[in-house]
Amino acid sequence: MDRLRTIGIVAHIDAGKTTLAEHILCDAGRQSSAGAVDEGTAAMDWMRQEQERGISIVAAATTVQWRDCELQLVDTPGHVDFTAEVERCLRVLDGLVVVIDGMRGVESQTRTIWRHADRWRCARIAFINKLDREGADFAAAVATLAAAFVCRPLPIVVPLLDANGRVAGLGHVLRGSASWFFSEPDAAQLKQIAITLTRAREVLVLACADFDEAILASFVAGREIPAELLQCALRRACMDGVAVPVVCGSALLDHGIEWLLDAVCDFLPAPRERVRTGVEEAFPIADPKALLAALVFKIEHDGREVRNYVRIFQGILREGDLIELAASGAIVKIDELWRMHAARHERVASGEPGMILVLRSATELRTGDTLRAIGSNLKLLAPEFSAPVIGACFEPKTEADREPMLQGLEELRLDDPTLRIERDQETGLPLVLGMGELHLDVVADRLRARRTCTFTQMRPQVARRATVLASGAARATVHAPVGTSAASVGMQIMRADGTDPEAVQVKALPGVVLSGELTHAIVEAACLRGCSMRSVLVTVTECNTDAAGEAGEVLINQAARFAMEKAIAKAEPVILEPMVIFEVRCPQENRVSVHADLTMRNALIRQVSAGQMGAVLRGRGRLAAFLGYTTRLRSITKGQGDVQLQPDGYEPERFSEDLAMLPRI
Repeated sequence: MDRLRTIGIVAHIDAGKTTLAEHILCDAGRQSSAGAVDEGTAAMDWMRQEQERGISIVAAATTVQWRDCELQLVDTPGHVDFTAEVERCLRVLDGLVVVIDGMRGVESQTRTIWRHADRWRCARIAFINKLDREGADFAAAVATLAAAFVCRPLPIVVPLLDANGRVAGLGHVLRGSASWFFSEPDAAQLKQIAITLTRAREVLVLACADFDEAILASFVAGREIPAELLQCALRRACMDGVAVPVVCGSALLDHGIEWLLDAVCDFLPAPRERVRTGVEEAFPIADPKALLAALVFKIEHDGREVRNYVRIFQGILREGDLIELAASGAIVKIDELWRMHAARHERVASGEPGMILVLRSATELRTGDTLRAIGSNLKLLAPEFSAPVIGACFEPKTEADREPMLQGLEELRLDDPTLRIERDQETGLPLVLGMGELHLDVVADRLRARRTCTFTQMRPQVARRATVLASGAARATVHAPVGTSAASVGMQIMRADGTDPEAVQVKALPGVVLSGELTHAIVEAACLRGCSMRSVLVTVTECNTDAAGEAGEVLINQAARFAMEKAIAKAEPVILEPMVIFEVRCPQENRVSVHADLTMRNALIRQVSAGQMGAVLRGRGRLAAFLGYTTRLRSITKGQGDVQLQPDGYEPERFSEDLAMLPRI
């Protein structure tokens, strides 16, 4: 267990993490050759949709051996629409390899991932990739890392340049060794290599002296500091989040991969070593002798097979064991345990703390479930996911297509925690809510591949919500159409800033009976112009009827709906629309045109910068204004533009500069 590293490879889209994962598999002997993302031959991009689109959509896990360590690698998506895959993986990882484009530096999705990693106290090392490209700048990329995050990046592998300024080799600062890519370095180059490594070592020593007293004492005394002492100090600093070791190279050309793997073994923690301060409830001590505690963090439906990805935190999980589901108390038998290599698997008899395993066909499980020993009361923190911001209706071509379409959507909803299936109030069709236009397109593609059904995907529309700015109270009475029976319901609605902003919280005053059916009726009625309410608290103040049984329940539910409509009208209701933070990259000659187009969309442009890779425009705007924007951007820039959108809360409709200054809802 102490030689186990459970790590993830994370990055912004197109930074090269899947290419890096492929070369790791090749260098570690897991496969004979590295697959190519552009050719659809990458082993870690096993889904047809990934191979066709050339992007990662789902996280893929594998295991490799390096030196005397066992590395569990999870290759995650980089596109913002599939952030949920990254979020649930970060919940169960001990360390991360953050891949950074050597030309672009830190990008928007890297910032999002880093923020989630801070929450779970994941140790990190950075890999500056694509140093073989024209315009790559190692020092500038490291500088963006230091500027973007509260961290201290410390290079332990540095690029070595030839006379033309191109990267011709790599140098290992701790070992004092060099790897030259083109023939052998001449005398002048050898001298320059020595100077580069000496300067880099001095920087590393000074940094380590700031957080290690032994190194500080040796430095002040003028004594030589052994590489082993530097490595131990840097390892502690990495696990504590004080420093981020930085390595570099080119994944495509297989440069620097072995030193990256060495860094994973040397600096990232084993399960027992990971920092737990502030996340004790999420990461219990990795004790194999303790009662079992494991978390289901990912579910995949593949044909008739269901794969439940589980991270073991403490205890031992064995085939044939009976375990308890913390949420329901149900008892489940473990029939088979698998370790995955992308879509392939190998059967194992047991697993210990830190291991990621797959439970086959346990259909009772859901993402976030805690598996524990029978009689235990431990419940692990589940990952949290952002609410969907865009939706599209799926219309079956015939009535015979409806049922298989709905079944397929339900499977996809179980697989993807950010996918929601609602009913469009105007058409009655299934309304599929997701994180972006690409997300919905992939859902439709996967649905067609899984089920024999024909349907039409309607034009996407933003998922608006509603809330109230004040409080309102109302009472409604309804009478039975036949007889003298009646029911009265009174309620109050107000803003509620709870832990789940999507929730409609319902409670009752003492003495008022609140049934499950009444709660459901209130939640359904909490809407404005077809938009569901969010961040509201409904208090039932009165609930009376003189009708018995089902007739009484029907009357109460009707009265609740009328009372809800009246209360909402009195509470200053507003329609909210989703906002996004955007980052647009384009050629410098197209900057003015792109700026003008964004201004026409009422976007607030907060920063415009220029570099070797062109112009970058950052700001904030309405998601609705960016529907179909990718096509428009490509038209303006002749296919050379790129945009990334990050969800950024909700604000009242008719966004303006004044509204932008309001507190985010």
